[in-house]
Amino acid sequence: MNHEPDDRAGVQLGAETDNETDNETDNERADELDQLHRQFAAAGAELLRTVTDAVPGWIVGCLARFEIVIDDQSLSTAVAAARSLVEPRLAILLRAPIDAQRSTPLAIIRMMVAVPTALLAAAAVDPVERDPFDERAFPDDVYAIAPATWADLGADVADAGLRWSVNKAFLHAKVHRSPLQP
Repeated sequence: MNHEPDDRAGVQLGAETDNETDNETDNERADELDQLHRQFAAAGAELLRTVTDAVPGWIVGCLARFEIVIDDQSLSTAVAAARSLVEPRLAILLRAPIDAQRSTPLAIIRMMVAVPTALLAAAAVDPVERDPFDERAFPDDVYAIAPATWADLGADVADAGLRWSVNKAFLHAKVHRSPLQP
């Protein structure tokens, strides 16, 4: 009887061990990606909530820059109009897979500039002088009130926007990493 180890059995066993390790690695990566997708979705929901909450203060601030004050009913109407421009589009963008996002949250948020612009125009406020870049980039922002950054909508939006951005960047890096990269 031959007690020599069967090389074929070792090769077979080694192959099974490699496959098991590959499966564990694949499962770990899938779990990590699932977790990152959940974090990204939560960050998007938080950003949507904070933007929605910031609309009234942002509109009041835009008008205050030109010493315009509106009554509560007019403010409520303006807030509803601004939210209707932004909320559905922003919700769709923030729920979309990262590779399907063809815009940015700030680009969508800037759409609501139409609401205080209409109020300022109705109050006969003259448009402001803007630099050529702003005139080209934001032709409808004749009062230079469009948010340039998250912080223009308040600290809560700035924090939520930063969290969303970091989560998107981290998820994108993980989704698109090469299988050979750690």
